[in-house]
Amino acid sequence: FDISAGTYYKGVVSDLLSFNAGLAAFHLNNPKQSYLGSNDKLHVKWTFHGGAAIGFKNWNKTLLPTFMILQQGAAREINIGAAMKYNLGMDSKYTGINVSSNIVFGGYYRIKDAVIGYMRYDFKDIFSAGFSYDINLSKLRSASYARGGAEVFLSFTIRRSNVTVQTGDKIKE
Repeated sequence: FDISAGTYYKGVVSDLLSFNAGLAAFHLNNPKQSYLGSNDKLHVKWTFHGGAAIGFKNWNKTLLPTFMILQQGAAREINIGAAMKYNLGMDSKYTGINVSSNIVFGGYYRIKDAVIGYMRYDFKDIFSAGFSYDINLSKLRSASYARGGAEVFLSFTIRRSNVTVQTGDKIKE
């Protein structure tokens, strides 16, 4: 049995600027972890992350600075970095021939450990596919034979249509 909780906030300042932040705590009840006969309790793991989307007027690019801090017991990980999102096209209003898509390139630094290269392709806010590669800079470099690690991901977003939200005496669809 394990208990976790978190919160996330996204604020939109203007058409060209938004920001987000989140805080989560995992293993709040310190569940037992059994491995090879041990019976240890897990420490609470804290995650704090945030970022922004900074657009540029009359330019099809968006700067995406981000950070993430993880803390569990004595272990801490801090990642900082940024990516640039290139808008490759917008949806056709009538024909459906053109669709919105983006390509994203970025780099991140895991403090005292690694650099990470990142790329992603987004299709219509429905599907994303990406690849990242991290290269150790720490003492782990010798253990990984300086090869780093590759990650591939796929992401799908499922949205409900025709959802009605009632706020006060106004109804939004």
